[in-house]
Amino acid sequence: MSLPTKVKNWQITENVSVPPQGTELLRNQHFLKTIKDTLVGFANNPWSVISSSNTTTADANDNWNAPADLIWSSGSTRSWIVLGNVDGFEMLIDLKRSNSDSHTAAVYIAAGGGFTGGTTTAAPTAPGQYAMGTSINWISSNSTATFQGYVQAWHSDDGKQTWVACNGLSANLGVWHIGTPSNVASGWTTPFVFAMTNATSSAPSKYKDGLFEGGTETVANFLGADTWTKIFGYTLHRFEQTTYATQLQPSVSPVSGNFPLLPIWVGGSPNIGTEFGVHCILDDIYLINETAAADGDTLPAAGPTEWVKINDYILPWTGATMLFG
Repeated sequence: MSLPTKVKNWQITENVSVPPQGTELLRNQHFLKTIKDTLVGFANNPWSVISSSNTTTADANDNWNAPADLIWSSGSTRSWIVLGNVDGFEMLIDLKRSNSDSHTAAVYIAAGGGFTGGTTTAAPTAPGQYAMGTSINWISSNSTATFQGYVQAWHSDDGKQTWVACNGLSANLGVWHIGTPSNVASGWTTPFVFAMTNATSSAPSKYKDGLFEGGTETVANFLGADTWTKIFGYTLHRFEQTTYATQLQPSVSPVSGNFPLLPIWVGGSPNIGTEFGVHCILDDIYLINETAAADGDTLPAAGPTEWVKINDYILPWTGATMLFG
């Protein structure tokens, strides 16, 4: 069976070095600064800095010019940044955490944008903003400060979908996804899907903008025991319901002898109100059984490389060797 055909054209920035540092705080300052630089550095429809603070200056400029500009603090004076994409989606990353928790951040999103205000002691706000979490693990916590790290990033040419992977210690340490899905169900007026999780966390966050009530629900046996955030009425599942999860990531096919690549559909739980069913699909991203290959393995095995495995995902790739430190 042939590999899938890509729907979008992708800009891929691979193996951006994050050199070893003396402390975990210094390492995370370099990692997050590198991610920001990568997102705003894409050639076509890049992310832009809407506003930011480095605890000295807070205005509508990029004030994260050096790793030292990223100051974590549980007090009022800390760094923050608002990033926006071409669809008007805005994301506030607020470093209102102690510097011993620099692997975490408070993250707020506004599907329609509009973050305004903000000082060196207060983060900006936006109409309809949603708190994805006040302590999101954007990368795995690890006190080993001296490892070599790498940032990988994918950004569609139309600027609508973005993936980020943080690698180090011969493993993936975190994955981000922010994007506008395809095949969107009618009635979803500002469709965005959001995820930011470290590789050891069991609580990635998902976002749907709509008209319904929020809450949380545990999704057992679905790529582990993940707790997904549901907003406005239903839980967002990658592909299907909990009881089918292990069946939908099967071992090798008894017919072909290969592991299947599974499209990722976002659907609502029938346990939550009436807004259930398939609501969208994520472009050019597939699930695969985690035992099918090692992180960094590429597809096809022979010939020009088109795809790469990272965690449970298969993503488009350049053909380079993905580095993990």
